Amino acid sequence: MVRRTRLQSKTDDLAYPIRVKFRVPQSGLGATIDRLAIWLRNELGENRYAMHSASVLFGQGMALHFRTLEDAQRCVDAFPEMKIADGVGTSVYSSP
Repeated sequence: MVRRTRLQSKTDDLAYPIRVKFRVPQSGLGATIDRLAIWLRNELGENRYAMHSASVLFGQGMALHFRTLEDAQRCVDAFPEMKIADGVGTSVYSSP
């Protein structure tokens, strides 16, 4: 039997209680991703966040995982140019 290691993104999704998904613009994140990585490292530090690509309804997305709501809010406030990937209001979303 082949044993496979679980993807790090799945492990982080299980470990971190808060996930915020952002939509990646068609032009990409450009310099924002570099500023974000520096901000996360300097402001939050080790084991307080994780970053991965994410599935969104349209286009590409990224997910940031946080340990606290306060850290998530600080990040959202620090990067207002990043738009949360909210697909609930789209025509393709439905809920039973």
